[in-house]
Amino acid sequence: MLNKKLRKCYDPEARPISLLLYYASGPSFWEFLRPIIIEKARDIQAIFETGTFDNMWLFDVTQREVLFCFSKSSMHIIN
Repeated sequence: MLNKKLRKCYDPEARPISLLLYYASGPSFWEFLRPIIIEKARDIQAIFETGTFDNMWLFDVTQREVLFCFSKSSMHIIN
């Protein structure tokens, strides 16, 4: 899904553009995903900085919390 969103063309006049990734059912996979994001943070940031989106968020609906946020200039792992 992420690759599909990153390849899609969006209206260049629509700024800022944010991408909200979320999951709303099933068990949380954050404990498995978090170490991968930390390990690959530089690679993810490099791809993100050249992309369309100004911000990207991962939201866990079941826990009602933002797990991480990437922006053009930084990455924040919240939890």
